[in-house]
Amino acid sequence: MRKYLLAVSLITCISGVTLTSRVFAVDQTQSEPPKVTLYGAGSLRGSLSEVADAFTQEYGITVNREFGPSGSLRERLENGEKTDVFASADIGNPLKLYQLRLSGPVVNFTSNRMTAIVRPGLSVTSDNLLDVLLDPQIKLGTSTPISDPSGDYAQEIFRKANELRLGSFQTLDAKALRLVGGPSSPPVPGGKNSLVYFIQETQQADIFLAYSYFQVNRPHLP
Repeated sequence: MRKYLLAVSLITCISGVTLTSRVFAVDQTQSEPPKVTLYGAGSLRGSLSEVADAFTQEYGITVNREFGPSGSLRERLENGEKTDVFASADIGNPLKLYQLRLSGPVVNFTSNRMTAIVRPGLSVTSDNLLDVLLDPQIKLGTSTPISDPSGDYAQEIFRKANELRLGSFQTLDAKALRLVGGPSSPPVPGGKNSLVYFIQETQQADIFLAYSYFQVNRPHLP
């Protein structure tokens, strides 16, 4: 049985969405039905796929989907790719598109928490978490800052740690392994939960800072 301790809720993170102004009207004379393009954060794949399926069933409009790290998707949109909806794992990436006049207004539509996911057998509590994170023997995994908001939130956790113990930011930033969400992140075999893969199967990390949607015994990314 795969068991991970969701040790501590560390920081609240906000997801935002940008919308383009587009009206969809079904024209019976058209040879092809209208379509909607959705770019979404990888962490929203499961929930937004269910929404997209329900939308298609209700309105008969196909939703083309592209999921990935929010920062990387934002860069693609800045470079000329088109989408009707961009659902990001943060507010900053969609706000940048809005400020560049590449999207409509940004809407906050959900929130989440960052947590520390810990390998089995490692004793972590709210009281000793920072000590464990700073332990030079502990391998700390995070997502990639800038490319993936989860990595940016991890950096914010490091800054908060520095307020408690001076020098913590430098130590944590230097030891953090950017295992997810970046152009040079190591590949994860198809269908595998990245945290299960990096913590249990390959043992590349002892603790991983990630969104709280990673539940005990969930075998796949949502």
